[in-house]
Amino acid sequence: MTYKTKIKLSEYHKEIEIEYVEHQFSPTDNTGLNIYDQYKISILLSDGLMVVTDDSVIRTETGDFLIFRPDEQHFGRILGAEEHRFLNIFIPTDYFEKFYLNTDKIQSMLTHINEPNCIRCHTETKEQLYQKLTPVVNLLKESDCNDTIEFYIKILDIILLLEDMYSNNTGRIIKSNIPDCVSKTLNYISNNFYKKISLKTLAEYSFCSITYLSKMFKDNMGCTVYEYLTDYRINYSKKLLKEGKSVTEVCYECGFGDCSHFIRVFKEITGMTPHCYKKTG
Repeated sequence: MTYKTKIKLSEYHKEIEIEYVEHQFSPTDNTGLNIYDQYKISILLSDGLMVVTDDSVIRTETGDFLIFRPDEQHFGRILGAEEHRFLNIFIPTDYFEKFYLNTDKIQSMLTHINEPNCIRCHTETKEQLYQKLTPVVNLLKESDCNDTIEFYIKILDIILLLEDMYSNNTGRIIKSNIPDCVSKTLNYISNNFYKKISLKTLAEYSFCSITYLSKMFKDNMGCTVYEYLTDYRINYSKKLLKEGKSVTEVCYECGFGDCSHFIRVFKEITGMTPHCYKKTG
């Protein structure tokens, strides 16, 4: 079940979207690669999720929060058969530029340049975060929060607490713990997905054999290198289509090299052709 609402502070501000998700996943499921045109903050309210970003894999736990820029593709791999719960906050990239007050620290957290995506709270801070999250989740589930200044203040209060943990190091920054060849492969794909990429190229870049790389990637990511690369390209192609680029332009900019192949793969993954997807835009 997903509960959503949007908040618009004034005619000069874009909307912030709040999304609370409760969903029963099966082991080895994944959430699909995601990329947005906004900042995304995800606060995890359950265990059993492994988060994959452009060049790292993070084993998360309850109370962790993650930050994603618009350029960061990511997905969650499910590790256990249980209900998974998380709260997402989507913030337009220029949102805090409209404030006269100093919001530099919030911007620094949202952009997190050269910093990991995941912050792990200390026990005391985690309890404080839960206290602020509980009424927000309840209001979302009751559909009783649209267009209220009280709800906006609660969301801003959560963002400020997260910013405080981030900037004052009251939360521990969690780095990835995966085989080097997997990390190198993720990094190579994120920087070169528009080129022709072979397993041989990736194995040479990672200083290992094709067999070893294929096994390590599948064991850690839950999918093959080819499946990940294809999903990455298709997900990025959605972004370019929404920006108004032609199907032919998108095909070559995403590394497919052949339009008929691109259209066929796009439809297999999304259920519609690139032309139809662009019209929904």
